[in-house]
Amino acid sequence: MISVGRIVKAAGKLAFMDEGFSKIAENTLKASRKSQGWSSIHKQIGNAFKEAERQTYNDSFWRNLWEKNICGFPKDIANAWRNSSGIWGVTKGIGGQILKRLPIIFAALELPNIFSATKDEGIISGLKETVRSATRLASGMAGFIVGQTLIPIPILGGLIGAIGTDLLVDKGLNLLLGKSYAERKSETEEARKNSELHQYMDQQQQLQQMQQNNPYMNIYSGQNQLATNNYMNMRPTMTPQQMMAMRGMLYGGEMTNPMDQDFMAMTSGINRLNYMC
Repeated sequence: MISVGRIVKAAGKLAFMDEGFSKIAENTLKASRKSQGWSSIHKQIGNAFKEAERQTYNDSFWRNLWEKNICGFPKDIANAWRNSSGIWGVTKGIGGQILKRLPIIFAALELPNIFSATKDEGIISGLKETVRSATRLASGMAGFIVGQTLIPIPILGGLIGAIGTDLLVDKGLNLLLGKSYAERKSETEEARKNSELHQYMDQQQQLQQMQQNNPYMNIYSGQNQLATNNYMNMRPTMTPQQMMAMRGMLYGGEMTNPMDQDFMAMTSGINRLNYMC
């Protein structure tokens, strides 16, 4: 019976595509598939990963991850460039080295999500997101190895296996752990936007009802454009002097001093100087 520590160690090697672990699992599965066909294929897959774990048990996971996958990346890119010929050869060589490091890239992209879940919802939520990310990463890489072995199409077979496995595992994790932090956050944001939209629609409906009950509001709301245009196009028909003369005739009974018809003259006192003269 394999201990929990050995399972975690093997899952780490599988998740980060440890080269020795992956090759042993793939070769073992190819050999059993060739001899047994499709009979008990699930057992063949399980035995292939068990054999890979057994043979790489003494290998250091962290040393291989740091020395080969991280520190060795520039050297592997240089070798792929130097040993390849033609555009397709160089592209294939460099692409293969990048493909081997995809799990590291995926893990790095998951770190902000884990930190956000821990900060917003506590340690338990952060641990759930860590378990979810690690499980999906390990199962996806296992699916890649199985797909690459069983589907005789380079790269495409592995991608089909990885995507299919990830979909199944993600549904299982949702049943076991609930929805992920990213899904909950997206749903909360969507609910907030819908609430704001409903509030805006209610306000518009109330405004329309008020305008229907009070037609004078149409002038201010701009809905009665004709009335607004007529109001804006109004022009005065009398000059200020004519209005002052009319005022004098109405209240004084006669025409007043012409200077009293000039507002500027009234405010400056020139009309009083005129009387003094």
